[in-house]
Order: sequence, then C-alpha cells, then structure tokens
Amino acid sequence: MNLYEQSQAIVARQQFNETFARFQQALPVVKKSKSAAFNTKTGGRMEYSYASIDDVVAAVQPVLHRCGLSYWFEQQQNGPSITITCNLGHVSGHSICK
Repeated sequence: MNLYEQSQAIVARQQFNETFARFQQALPVVKKSKSAAFNTKTGGRMEYSYASIDDVVAAVQPVLHRCGLSYWFEQQQNGPSITITCNLGHVSGHSICK
C-alpha cells in the first residue's frame, strides 16, 4: 500500500509541475493601478505604482481554474505576530505552500 501511495504522490507532483509551467506561460500582465508616495527619512520622496491584491486575483484566478489549480490561505498567530501562508493545489491532490 505504501508503495502505491508513493507512486501516486510522484505522479501527482509531476502533473502539478507540468500544469504550473503551463499556468506560468498563460499568466496575463497585471496592471499596476494603484500608487503610493511617502517622504523618506533623508527628506526625499519615494513614489511607486503597484497592483492591488484584488487586481492580481482578478487577473490570475481565471487562469488558475482553467489549469485545475486552486489556492487558499492559512493564518497563524504567535503572540503579536501573524503569519499568512498561501497554499497552491492541483486537482491531482498535490499542493505546495509558501
């Protein structure tokens, strides 16, 4: 039974890796529709544009679902610190978290 499960896990990981490569090729460019500006400690000014999480999700989610990928977040609190981990899963059952 263990050998069968190990074999299935290897196949699922291979399918995930192949799908993730296709997903990366199909990703659209996410527009940076937000901007931020602030004064630096040295008296200068820093300005930049960024894509909001809403913009990223709107652009990426359709491609994820077409590829058979999904994501979810897990939260852990350790005293005053909060850690949020993003998990990425494939229909084969393989998943990664970062």
